[in-house]
Amino acid sequence: MKTFLIILLGYTVLMLFVWFIGWIFLDKRGVINSHLSFIFKWYDVWIGFYWDNKKKFLYVFPLPFFGIIIKPHRNNYC
Repeated sequence: MKTFLIILLGYTVLMLFVWFIGWIFLDKRGVINSHLSFIFKWYDVWIGFYWDNKKKFLYVFPLPFFGIIIKPHRNNYC
């Protein structure tokens, strides 16, 4: 029973992750909505999220020095 619950939890987390990635990158019509870039910056020694309001980019650093930049499509903003 314990193994089944672990597998079910892993599957649920995986499906939520796939849904989230689709939600970020595709709109309702299936048109690409955003772009993703991977970066390495030797001077960025932090872990977390940062929203750059000027550029409208989301910086995600799950590990120090290694990050992801999510660039949403410009037409999504008012």
